[in-house]
Amino acid sequence: MKKRHLVHQMYNMSQMFSRAAEVQGRSVMSKSEFKILYHVWKTHREEDKMLTSRELATLMNVSSPAISRTVKGLVQKEWLIQEDDPDDRRNIFLKLSDEGKENYERAIQHMENSMKIIFDEFTEEEIRVFLDTGARLTK
Repeated sequence: MKKRHLVHQMYNMSQMFSRAAEVQGRSVMSKSEFKILYHVWKTHREEDKMLTSRELATLMNVSSPAISRTVKGLVQKEWLIQEDDPDDRRNIFLKLSDEGKENYERAIQHMENSMKIIFDEFTEEEIRVFLDTGARLTK
């Protein structure tokens, strides 16, 4: 198989996954809102740490103004809470509110439902091999 053909197949697959996740996420929140809630949730859960908007922008590889707009909207929706850093008042930490956690979980549930066919069609081992291969490809 020619490399060009493989490149096209890989691109098409990535687009299908993006579309599926985006369609499901839209029913609850925008793609950028989901990404922010995901990173805030993941960092707090795995590292027991809260992020600042600046750290979030770096983590997501986007500009601080782009993050600020979305964070402001999430704070207005009461999905995110901003807390001052007691050691440095210039830093404002972000954490999920109870409502933010509920909406994040709802978005995850929508994605699980949209991927049900994958879980029904493939074994857990097949999915893990696929994910491991994808992780190696993206490195």
